[in-house]
Amino acid sequence: MTLIVTHQELLDAGTQWRTISQMIRCCVIRALVGVYVIHRRCDRPLHRGAAQAIAPSDHATLEALASTHAHIRAAAARGLLIEAFTASRHGAGLLDRGAAVFSHLSAAHLHGLAPALDEPPRVEVLRPGRTHRSEYSHLRALSVPDDQIVEVQGSPATSVPRTLIDIARTRGLDQAVPMADAAVRSDLLERGDLAACLREDERRRVAAVDDLIRLVDGLHESAGESILAVRLDRAGLLDGALPQHAVFGAQGFIARVDFAYPAARLAIEFDGYGKYFFDDPDGRAALKSERRREAALRTEGWEVIRVEWRDLFDPAAMRTIIARIRRHLARAAA
Repeated sequence: MTLIVTHQELLDAGTQWRTISQMIRCCVIRALVGVYVIHRRCDRPLHRGAAQAIAPSDHATLEALASTHAHIRAAAARGLLIEAFTASRHGAGLLDRGAAVFSHLSAAHLHGLAPALDEPPRVEVLRPGRTHRSEYSHLRALSVPDDQIVEVQGSPATSVPRTLIDIARTRGLDQAVPMADAAVRSDLLERGDLAACLREDERRRVAAVDDLIRLVDGLHESAGESILAVRLDRAGLLDGALPQHAVFGAQGFIARVDFAYPAARLAIEFDGYGKYFFDDPDGRAALKSERRREAALRTEGWEVIRVEWRDLFDPAAMRTIIARIRRHLARAAA
């Protein structure tokens, strides 16, 4: 199993108990009782029990664990923790009896949905008994209807709608709405699926879930746009803001803007770093194109307000942006 080694396997490889304790401070992580995740290569002779478990196919995962990008490290760790639970005696017993289901961000990982906001990776499971949380696991005492359980990559997981509802309940809209939008774009979810899932289990209904059902829109093309929609909704400005609106001028098509108030000729653009660096290492060509695009919009009488990722989590910055939007809409309506 990829980069997973059990306590017994280390002992069988001749590793001493004291050495295992030293390895935890060096090249392995104690993920669950009796199960370790190898997170780096180690050349120490006494640690060969871990080194021997690394296969050539594991190198890409080790590189991901060492990435400078937090979301890449977290995704790799989340996958390994799912495997660690499967390898643990407790987890294997529950899975063999059909008594455990991967849920929340673990289920999302299996479905191929990445979280919008980084958080420490844990394996998340629904199973009978008491809720237990540790550094690398969160085992919840919740039951799941059979029709909300699916098999993904050979493992039982909550369905996509149930997964997103659980994330909305536990993480809130900033995490749930971008993931739901991504699910719609990937054809993993239809907008009506969330409401249908909730009707089957009204106990899962809270305000955040109702808001998720209302806000999900596959037209938002990035996590930043989805979270911006949450901010606009909170300010009472989402109604009338058309996502991915095509703007035309006298010479034809000018641009497609993230959010538009056409009657007020106001465009709200989310500036994500990715769009300046995809296939353009220093971002210069994309930045020049963006400036030409904005100039063309202004020539046609449009105002453009730009929002950056950091603005979404800066209350003062968002108040300033919301105030600018309101002033422009008020002037246009006067």
